[in-house]
Amino acid sequence: MNYTFNEQVTKILRKNGWYPDRFININNYRRILEEKNYYLNQGAEKFFNNLGGLIITHEAYSDINDTDVSEFNPMKPAAWLDPKWVKECYEDIIKEKLCPVGVGFSEHMVFFVSESGGFYGGYDDYFCLIGDSVESGLLNLFNDHNFISLN
Repeated sequence: MNYTFNEQVTKILRKNGWYPDRFININNYRRILEEKNYYLNQGAEKFFNNLGGLIITHEAYSDINDTDVSEFNPMKPAAWLDPKWVKECYEDIIKEKLCPVGVGFSEHMVFFVSESGGFYGGYDDYFCLIGDSVESGLLNLFNDHNFISLN
């Protein structure tokens, strides 16, 4: 099952190595998440199969004339964040399990995909909805920058 990205997102992704029908082996990601006691939900699995390993350069949140980098793999966030802390600070807010899928904003923000497929971001005590889906989340991350604070 593939994502249906709009033209803006597709252009950015293609410039950074993505292609339609991309599907990678995620056994290494699965192992890392299991070792750290994170639940690999279906939405995160789809995300990793299609977008895992990509390092995306895109418009910066704070300055449209600058760029930022988002890295889509669970290695850094799984190493940095205790899943118990994620549950207490983030999952309890949305009543869903989250899987860390990457980092962005100079590695300050961790990206998550929820069980229902929502795309979220967290930075310390700040937690936000970036998009109801990966498609809307990437559009918001790359272009719109209208994150909804949840705490």
